[in-house]
Amino acid sequence: MKRLAKRLRLAHYKDMDLKGEFTEIGSGTLDWRSIVPESREVKLDWAVIENDDPKGDPLAAVIQSRNYLLGLGLKD
Repeated sequence: MKRLAKRLRLAHYKDMDLKGEFTEIGSGTLDWRSIVPESREVKLDWAVIENDDPKGDPLAAVIQSRNYLLGLGLKD
């Protein structure tokens, strides 16, 4: 991200579990504790966060992901 910072305005994130299946943000293998500050550092205008295939209730998956990110200091 730092290498492309001057051109990077939007990032599209997904999280994956150890089996390679999409999962809620914070439940997978991505290091969100590093991703969030680096995203701030490069001054993204937008970050799109997606879960292609929630295993249960899609609304519950969104709430879980949102709460995780809020816990890392992101704001609505």
